[in-house]
Amino acid sequence: MAGRFLNGDDAQDAATKEILKGLQGIYVRSYTFDKDSAYQQSDIDAVRNQLSAPGWNRLVQTRSRKSQANVDIYIMVANNQAIGLALIASEPRQFTIVNIVGAIDLDKLHKLEGQFGVPKLDVDVAKVPTPSIKK
Repeated sequence: MAGRFLNGDDAQDAATKEILKGLQGIYVRSYTFDKDSAYQQSDIDAVRNQLSAPGWNRLVQTRSRKSQANVDIYIMVANNQAIGLALIASEPRQFTIVNIVGAIDLDKLHKLEGQFGVPKLDVDVAKVPTPSIKK
């Protein structure tokens, strides 16, 4: 549905529209708080535990002691095709959960950063390891 609002004549919009073709949904939950540590770490751990279910693999994990920012990216693979991606980003006053459902082209996915509520991560996709598929 979001693709209908994009201009097919604009190169960037056309590229975004192409990425969205195989997706069933992009779900974003972002919470901002007035003070540090207003949410429980166990809330984020509960989401991480859900992503330890069969089929999900952690793709990226970053931890910054300086900014206290943490990012985890998980991927679900079936038949050698990425069919789901989940991102958990947390800071002292904010946490965001993004769930992308559907056929995902990982080489093009980073183009969604900053759109549809997907946070801008500045992850160098050339340095992201290829997920190993557990059998």
